Amino acid sequence: SGICSAGGRALGISGRDDNILECSKMVGKDGIDLGNVGKVELVNTSILEGLLDMGVTPVVSPIGTGMGEERDIAYNCNADVAAGRIAGELKASKVLFLTDIAGVLDKDMKLIKELNIKEVFQKLFTSYRED
Repeated sequence: SGICSAGGRALGISGRDDNILECSKMVGKDGIDLGNVGKVELVNTSILEGLLDMGVTPVVSPIGTGMGEERDIAYNCNADVAAGRIAGELKASKVLFLTDIAGVLDKDMKLIKELNIKEVFQKLFTSYRED
């Protein structure tokens, strides 16, 4: 509703709608059952691309569906990971996260206002080489 109130067009949908987010069950450390926590395995982009082509921003809740025989199971997915996977599958040039947390912080706990993929790898993997 915030997007619409600001003059944009948006539609809220679930990751289960049209099997947008297909997930496998996640198991915690030492095989601990996390319940219905899922890992996004596939993002079906056709409905999202259709909405975007119509000028409508899809707002996807991070609830996915199981795969195969587990199709009827709903899985709760990490919202940031789901958003990143959706953006990646859509080949988005940019991803914006609207959140109530500070954001990505550097080692001194200061906000990093902008971060590109190269910088992510450099900060996360000290042995990262571009080649």
